[in-house]
Amino acid sequence: MKSKSYASTLALFSIYFIDSFGAAIVFPIFTTLLLDPTFGRLVADLPYFLRPLFLGLLISAYPLAQLLSWPIFAKIATHRPRKIILIISTLLLALGFIFTGTSLVLKSYTLLFFSRFFSGFCAGSFILCIITPDDLAHKFIAFYHKRLTHIAGVGFMIGILAGGTLSDPRIFIDFNTHTPFIFGFFITLFTLTLVIYTLPKITTKETQRKNALFVWKGFFNNIIQEKTVLPYLTFFLFLMAWLTNLQFFSFEIHKFYGHKPLLITFVLIGMVFAYMIGFFQIYKSISKIMPQKPLLIFSLAGALGIAIIIYFSTNLFADCFFHVIFSLYAGLIWACLSDYIVHEDALMNLQLVAYKNILVLGATCIAPLLTGSLLLINIHFIFLFASISLLLSITSSLFIEK
Repeated sequence: MKSKSYASTLALFSIYFIDSFGAAIVFPIFTTLLLDPTFGRLVADLPYFLRPLFLGLLISAYPLAQLLSWPIFAKIATHRPRKIILIISTLLLALGFIFTGTSLVLKSYTLLFFSRFFSGFCAGSFILCIITPDDLAHKFIAFYHKRLTHIAGVGFMIGILAGGTLSDPRIFIDFNTHTPFIFGFFITLFTLTLVIYTLPKITTKETQRKNALFVWKGFFNNIIQEKTVLPYLTFFLFLMAWLTNLQFFSFEIHKFYGHKPLLITFVLIGMVFAYMIGFFQIYKSISKIMPQKPLLIFSLAGALGIAIIIYFSTNLFADCFFHVIFSLYAGLIWACLSDYIVHEDALMNLQLVAYKNILVLGATCIAPLLTGSLLLINIHFIFLFASISLLLSITSSLFIEK
């Protein structure tokens, strides 16, 4: 059973990794695509003041499609074996990377949007990595649960690194904007190989069917429960602030300081790394000496203070530094709120992880659309929006009871 559990974990982790990789790979690329005039007809006929909105649409396409597809995959999983679903969805995701690369070669905004939507739709099968598989030993589930956040963070960092470096011809003359998606295609094929050869061939059992059905039907029932509604609300409001900070960082730097692709790439990696340090190391240390609720309020207030400093910052390196510090607080806040939404049973915990991921998808989809709309007015509105979201999150957190 132990070797079977490790085999399943390797395949499922690879699916979770490629999902995060696919979401993050565009962060260093899409701002340049819409703001740099050398990209021809992709943006040639688009008024400059509308480009932030179209950037928001491109960023939101992937999580929007995931948000629409996860209930479909969860529903199918109540009738069909998980392995078959993951093989088909991973193969289609690999084709999605080729679709995106082709759209960039053709310099078509419409094709680019639909390619990202198609890729996100296929990546919605990530939900099957969280729904408890029958072939994981019950005692192994706690380990699996703890490692999911590690895998997502690593996937984000490698996606940003690939997107920022493989698209820069200054590093290698043959690199261009579609090179990262070719790389993504081959990584996805490797993931597909792992799924085919390491995920055990199990049939759909009654427990797996119940888990999938519970996630499919139980999301809204769970988030409106008296004990969880305020933690979920606080979590969502915080996400709106942090995701705005993360997704539009490259736009901010390009707008105020000019085109600096490598700096943007490595600061984005630093932001994700800082988030992981806050989530795993700092929270583990501070939570031993500070009660959970004061720690949560302190972290949210700290993030609000940093957001205000970013608003007034006029120095490039100070701006980058405080974005990284903001992400450090984000990891700490995420860890605090995760401990508010837990269950003693390991199986139930994985279902709660699924619910939190669905909430993240909703925020990831809404934040770029709303922020892109605010940028039509003034770029400073995104910092105002982030500050208001954090202020509301602090207010909500005051009423949370453990």
